[in-house]
Formats: sequence, C-alpha cells, structure tokens
Amino acid sequence: LKIGDTKLFDGDILENPQERRGFIAFEDGMFCLKSNRDKNTTWSMNLNNGFLKNKTLIGNIHQHPELIEK
Repeated sequence: LKIGDTKLFDGDILENPQERRGFIAFEDGMFCLKSNRDKNTTWSMNLNNGFLKNKTLIGNIHQHPELIEK
C-alpha cells in the first residue's frame, strides 16, 4: 500500500480531511483501516488505493499511540 510515494505498513495511523483517524492492520490476509467510532465500537474497512487518496500518514501506533486516541 502507498500514499503517493510513501509506503504504508501495519500500525501506521492515517487521518482524513475531517480529522478522523484510524490505523492500518493486516487481518485475514488483507489490509484494513481500524478506527474507534465511539468508546464501544471499532470498525474495520478493507483498504485499496482509491480509498487512500484523501488520507494523510501522521505516525504509527508503536511510536505515537496517543495519536489514535483523538
């Protein structure tokens, strides 16, 4: 997976223009974006390059776990 020339990896945190954040996870043989919609709900969406076109890489959950808590 890539955003422009930047390779994406498991654990990378992405943000969309509405400032919603999620992190990349590799599950069941595919990459997905996981996000907490509220305290009780986590959703997962299959990733493809079209979905990534308006996302920004802002860090990863290993070095900056506080970024996903926004």
